[in-house]
Amino acid sequence: CRLLSSVTNSRNPLFISSKDSTSPTPFNPFQFFNDQTNSRLCTLGTTRIIQAHLLRRYLFPFDVFLTKSLLSWYSKSGSMVHAAKLFDTMPQPDVVSCNMMISGYKQNKLFEESWRFFSKMHFLGFEANEVSYVSVLSACSP
Repeated sequence: CRLLSSVTNSRNPLFISSKDSTSPTPFNPFQFFNDQTNSRLCTLGTTRIIQAHLLRRYLFPFDVFLTKSLLSWYSKSGSMVHAAKLFDTMPQPDVVSCNMMISGYKQNKLFEESWRFFSKMHFLGFEANEVSYVSVLSACSP
């Protein structure tokens, strides 16, 4: 499995081997979490291992794109507790990351949490945009 070999390759965890390739390719964590195949194969435990690896190897959580990609994965996988913990470690959250949290809570049917996060967004000093309003309104409607 390409996913597991990328996590368990002890000689060089920055490279992955593909079944259809004879040479390893550089591990691209941003692409990894956006790849639908990996999203379906990746368990929460495996994602936590990858996140720990990224903390050691990269500037994560200072890499905005990588952090948002992982935030999106946690939301889609239904692990809003991990998404919230990740959000809280972000050095500079923004409106986009707030919207991701509001939408994630809504998608996971945590409607009250979606509303609370919308309020938290204002407390953090962010101005809601169209996406914010659409997400929170759809969370409040039956």
